[in-house]
Amino acid sequence: MNRLDYYVEMAHLLRKVLDESILFGITDTEKILCYYPSNTIDFGMKVGDPLNPEDQNVATTLRGQEYDGHLPEHLYGYEIAVKGYPIFDEDRKVIGSFF
Repeated sequence: MNRLDYYVEMAHLLRKVLDESILFGITDTEKILCYYPSNTIDFGMKVGDPLNPEDQNVATTLRGQEYDGHLPEHLYGYEIAVKGYPIFDEDRKVIGSFF
């Protein structure tokens, strides 16, 4: 199992454990690998969708930095506070993001 597969498996478990008011997902460097909308907010993402180049959360995490900010309404239909974290491989190369 590679590291991204592990994060996707953990995301399935997190959905069972966390409150459904939390939206989250996992990406590789190009597409959505898993996505869990909250019970009130759904960005309309689907597994396999390409990443939105205007999404500063994902763009920042794919540069290897954590993100703590807001996304404007025009991106996904909601102005929302978000956090994101890069996912690294064993060599500290960014291979995805947790948002």
